[in-house]
Amino acid sequence: MKILLLGAGASKAACYPLASQLMEAVKAEAEGPSRRIVLVSQDWAKWRLFKDSVPGAAKALLDDPNPEVVLSFLDLCAESHTQAAGAAGEVSAARGARDSFLRCLEYFFQVKHIDDSNNRWRRDYLRPVLADLRSGDAVITFNWDTTIERTLYEDGGWSRWNPVAGYGFRKELCQGLDNSGVTPHGPLPTGLDVASEIKVLKLHGSVGWYDAGGDRLYFSKDYFLDWFDFPQSAEPLSLFDPLAPSIGPERRAVWAYPSFLKRIRGDEMRQVWRLADEALRQAKTVEVWGYSLPESDSAARVLLNVLPDRIKRCEEVTISVHIYGDRPEAGKARDRWRNLLGKPECVDDRGLG
Repeated sequence: MKILLLGAGASKAACYPLASQLMEAVKAEAEGPSRRIVLVSQDWAKWRLFKDSVPGAAKALLDDPNPEVVLSFLDLCAESHTQAAGAAGEVSAARGARDSFLRCLEYFFQVKHIDDSNNRWRRDYLRPVLADLRSGDAVITFNWDTTIERTLYEDGGWSRWNPVAGYGFRKELCQGLDNSGVTPHGPLPTGLDVASEIKVLKLHGSVGWYDAGGDRLYFSKDYFLDWFDFPQSAEPLSLFDPLAPSIGPERRAVWAYPSFLKRIRGDEMRQVWRLADEALRQAKTVEVWGYSLPESDSAARVLLNVLPDRIKRCEEVTISVHIYGDRPEAGKARDRWRNLLGKPECVDDRGLG
């Protein structure tokens, strides 16, 4: 069994930002064409107003280019239940600013997901490494984008990867034109209720995944399913998640955004983490691309501790870690991996794309 483990660096050549570039990328989107989208414009204005109004050390934290610093500060404010005079209003404002920024971040990845459907060539660099995967192999990714599953589907079709069985949990999808309740929807066409050769285990959730309530998640039709271009004969296959709300806006996004207070919620997400743990314990080959092993990702570090344990037990496993670049951040990431694995020769500076 082979495992590919991917971080933000693996999506950079597909025009996605690294973590250190994320704040500026969201700003560019929110202050660019998105200004015509009223809700995005309003959310960005609320975020900027709050950020520009705070004094002292708080302002320095909110201006930090590392999104984990910014969002950790806002998360701590949101967790506070202070009733001190004057402080309660500031805490409430911080909570509102965080929610506004997260909606802008969500919109940024929705735009990128839609854009990906029209720019297949951007993912050509992924095709050789994904072509080496065989049935039963898996991709473990910390990214919210859909570059991996798109590429698997484009190159191998529905049986290679599909959204019904390809994320490590089963999704009972229907076919239908919309979720308004006006246009009927029914079961998938014959032949599409099949396993997925490759599992894509998204440990931090995904763009287009939302809270369905009852510890379940649903796939958005408008911001997720409609932009994969699944074919049905000569026409695209329109998919619909029956757990999605029939009217109104999408619910809370299911993803672990950059913060020291990451939250993993829901039955499906717990299943994803369980399968990732099993895969890392069983794999004969583990290849890591572009994942910097940040100190803040404590849950991921616990999960990945199985790798040095397997090395110490002299198990038959080949581990290779590729962190591209000569930036100080890349060097620190390589050092973190060398310290974790205890085998410097497993780590190099190769990059995808």
